[in-house]
Amino acid sequence: MKNFEKPVRLFIYFIWIVAVVVFYFISVYASPLSKGNFSLNVLFSALLFIVFLVIADKYPVVYFPKNRNRAEITVSMSLNFAVSFIFIPFVAIIVSAVGSAITDIITKKEWYKNLFNTALIIITVGFTSIVFHRFYINSLPLISVHNLLVLAVAAAVYFFSETFILFG
Repeated sequence: MKNFEKPVRLFIYFIWIVAVVVFYFISVYASPLSKGNFSLNVLFSALLFIVFLVIADKYPVVYFPKNRNRAEITVSMSLNFAVSFIFIPFVAIIVSAVGSAITDIITKKEWYKNLFNTALIIITVGFTSIVFHRFYINSLPLISVHNLLVLAVAAAVYFFSETFILFG
């Protein structure tokens, strides 16, 4: 993929992410696991999201803005955000922490960077998931004013907790 120009790489990356999401929904909702055995369905979904997080972190889109250092863009933040809504807080924390730790081990980061990244993910995803699951009302549609406000507050919690931890 490194031989392609930047717009082509971004397009391939986008198509890959869409294909993964489609595969996930087909595999979870059309599989025999979704027909009643909830614990297996949650386990399968959690393992699948761990794989998604590792792949998303392992293969970032790298670009070089004019007169600046190298920058990387991954979709792992959006995946962690989704994990905090899909799973209960405990499972969300486990999924995100394991995905972050595996990626840091694969990329051979120092142990203290691995520890910091994993702690950051645990705190951020944990707070976001707690806020979402505490205030979200399942009986209301997702686009109701209340649930949209909950999503906005959870997004703010995610952004500000991660920003505060990273930048003080």
